[in-house]
Amino acid sequence: MATGPARAAGPEAGAEAARLRFAALKALERATLVAPAREEMERLDRLRAALRRAAPAPVRARLMLEPPRDRAEAGGPQGAARGDRVLRAPAASPATTTPPANRMVNDPSLSEVPNAAQSEVALAVRGDELVAAWNDGSGSAVGGDALGVAWSRDGGLNWVAAGAPPRGSVVGVWFSDPTLAVDEKSGTFYLSGMATSVGGRNSVAVAAGHFGATGFAFDPPVLAREAGRDTLPDKPWIAADSLSGELALTYTSFFRLNGVTQSEIEFQRWTPAAGAWSPPLKLSARAEDGMVQGSRPAFGPAGEIVTAWTSIDTTRSAAGADFLRARVSRDGGASFEPANVAAAIHTNFGSGAPGFNRPYGFAFPSLAVDRSGGPYRGRVYMSWNESVDFYRDPLGTGTPFVETSPSSDPASATPAAVGGMLRGTIEAQGDIDFYRLHGPAGQTWTFYLDSLAAGLDLSMRIVCGDGQTLLAYNAPIVLWARVLVFTLPASGDYYLRIAPYNTGTGGYRIASGIHVPGDERARDHRDVFVAASDDAVHWLAPTRVNGDPAGYDDWLPEVTVADDGGVYVAWYDWRDSPALCGGASSIRHARSADGGFTWTEAGPLANRLTNWTLVSSNIAPNQGDYIALAARGGSLFAAWADGRNGNPDVFMARRDLSGESAPQPPAPSPVIRAVRPNPAREGPEVAYEVPHGTPVRIELLDPGGRRWRRIDVDHPGRGLNLADLGPGASLPPGLYFARVTQAGRADAARVVIVR
Repeated sequence: MATGPARAAGPEAGAEAARLRFAALKALERATLVAPAREEMERLDRLRAALRRAAPAPVRARLMLEPPRDRAEAGGPQGAARGDRVLRAPAASPATTTPPANRMVNDPSLSEVPNAAQSEVALAVRGDELVAAWNDGSGSAVGGDALGVAWSRDGGLNWVAAGAPPRGSVVGVWFSDPTLAVDEKSGTFYLSGMATSVGGRNSVAVAAGHFGATGFAFDPPVLAREAGRDTLPDKPWIAADSLSGELALTYTSFFRLNGVTQSEIEFQRWTPAAGAWSPPLKLSARAEDGMVQGSRPAFGPAGEIVTAWTSIDTTRSAAGADFLRARVSRDGGASFEPANVAAAIHTNFGSGAPGFNRPYGFAFPSLAVDRSGGPYRGRVYMSWNESVDFYRDPLGTGTPFVETSPSSDPASATPAAVGGMLRGTIEAQGDIDFYRLHGPAGQTWTFYLDSLAAGLDLSMRIVCGDGQTLLAYNAPIVLWARVLVFTLPASGDYYLRIAPYNTGTGGYRIASGIHVPGDERARDHRDVFVAASDDAVHWLAPTRVNGDPAGYDDWLPEVTVADDGGVYVAWYDWRDSPALCGGASSIRHARSADGGFTWTEAGPLANRLTNWTLVSSNIAPNQGDYIALAARGGSLFAAWADGRNGNPDVFMARRDLSGESAPQPPAPSPVIRAVRPNPAREGPEVAYEVPHGTPVRIELLDPGGRRWRRIDVDHPGRGLNLADLGPGASLPPGLYFARVTQAGRADAARVVIVR
């Protein structure tokens, strides 16, 4: 079957093909990062125009929504039907072990529409006083404020839904991305969120609130950042320091420059002395413009400010890893030390978790600092989700398969095998192609749209063998290219669904492949990791947190530190799903009592599962871009978007931590005594000491985490040991790190290679 005029050349062989595909994937990842902000700016332009002409509320509401444009998806996570088939929702399934009681935070009776979604949850805790905030699809439905707030003063047993935050005299409308912080000394809660000003400018607004005799109330908001129509401050995140009363705020500024959407990470601070927000300070490097997103600030026990964000790397032609960067200020935000790399990761940017209704994924960092009096006081923790390295997978080298189905239904899907080239034609707007594929549990599949007819846009969705449960999803952002990476949670049949996204007909070609495991941390399309640092500069090796079998999704982790120094991580987890394909999620959590070196899973926090295929939502994202986690006063508090009632609501759980063992002092670690010569022309010799005779690994790494040398010693001596990192291919000049690791603990030293 002919594919029609193609937008990309056919597959080349060998290294050149891999190079071209790497460049295309990185261009797609960058477009995926900036496109949502570009579309948001365009939508706000239309909303401002509607407000100027006094358009009615239903018109404004349509402009605020992010509805699906994919006919094949219109009945999926947005409703209860796929195409013409209606799916019947089963009764809610209990989790496998007993979680704490769950409480609904929002009040569904206040919703303006029956499928209004409440997602992207923030939470701040001070004793038994709790404040929660979220993206509110009810407000979006009527063209009003799209943020909701609720409060509790009995530790989360009962909640009072308070509607939207006040606008005061400066906010035109609140529309996305709420975050919360609390000054525990003064009892002041702070809300930040994306807003438009009364003048219609894209802004970040901040409101302070307090508990009083009659409940909780916000003061009128102020604008921390007010930008023009060509700049969008996105994903603001706020932190409060009870020591000084200061506030820290970071966000991504997207801006249009010569028709191209760029991005940079910016920081602002508020001090009691100034009584106002400082001008924006750019934290990300100029070379990162257009490739950064997802920032966080956090205060340390001495008032230091740690910041983190994700940075796409387009230069590493062999590895494809991105960077999680950190940058610290030790003078209250007046200045910052140079940025460093906390971890190099592989981002599954092609899709979110099963049933996610946005056609892309991400890996933004969560950040927390130990401010307890425990043995790890001052330690910084960063958590994220990452995937296998799919950039080097062999694609399209097997048998070609041509789609021949006469109907758009899984029952008549074209049999195919992963590894081959899949070819088909969209003959009309309602035409949907299905390929039936089979594989074993734990196998990772990659699908890459290799070529496409001019004028045709496609979405790709992996569907369970039941023909109903929606798994990984990708659709156009800006570029025509697509990529899906998905690990099978169970052995059996799966379907790849190809559907027209907007208009157009013609041919397409998809290169498929089976991932070959290599030198990587993740086992599947998403695992959860944590890295720790005692100075926010030198980071220990990341540790995997989740203990589920490979193939089940682990998504949107949050990290927090309890009053005794215990570290907790919570995330969306799909392992408890009773269905074949892992389509239902819970919220699970884990604990570390040794500073993040080892993790013990502590079970589910959600007491019901959500099958997102059956969840109706009037906004995207239905699951949100983040959940909330806090540990205060001997309790752990989590809040998240939950679909047990048929559309996303905000649920929370409180778990008593009184029975937890106190964190233990750090065990002895390896120590690097010398690196010589340094600078060196080749790999240096490393002199190190280790506390016991268990195996040791000595590595030479670049700043992105790529390994250039490795030595494993099974039985090291307990005194001074020597390891020669010199043998091997010539090293490019630049900065490296020598790292010695034993029993999960490590020491590192800088190395400079010169010519």
